Amino acid sequence: MTKSSPRLYRRSVVGVFVNHHRHLLVLERCDTPDAWQFPQGGIESDETPKQALHREMTEELGNPHIVCLKTTTQTISYNFPASLSHTRIAQRFKGQSALWFLCEFSHGQPDLKKAIDKEFRAFKWIAAHKVVDGTVFWKKQAYTKGLTLLGLI
Repeated sequence: MTKSSPRLYRRSVVGVFVNHHRHLLVLERCDTPDAWQFPQGGIESDETPKQALHREMTEELGNPHIVCLKTTTQTISYNFPASLSHTRIAQRFKGQSALWFLCEFSHGQPDLKKAIDKEFRAFKWIAAHKVVDGTVFWKKQAYTKGLTLLGLI
């Protein structure tokens, strides 16, 4: 990419996991205490979105036993804030554009000790209507739209 090339959105996936209580899984980032989010990740050039979902969720959650229940029909985008302009991802992309997947574990829970990517230090299950409140300001609109499209709020 040259200096004059416009930065594009990174193609990605978001996994929204629901349990039998209809609570959603959120994870606390290792690099930002009290920053809770859904697991997510980029789509590699040789992957379908569902392949990327399975790979990313396995890497981040340490549990490959994933069942996809529903997918958004449109992507949901957000821009990275200026405060992240120093990061490698924000230097390459202006934000992320994701397909959202409603998922559940066929058995087990996240096992962060088995996760390949050590992005998260804790997880919890919370009511869907509380998720957006705990999300960083620059993802709130995308989270509201994603949860709405999945029929969760």
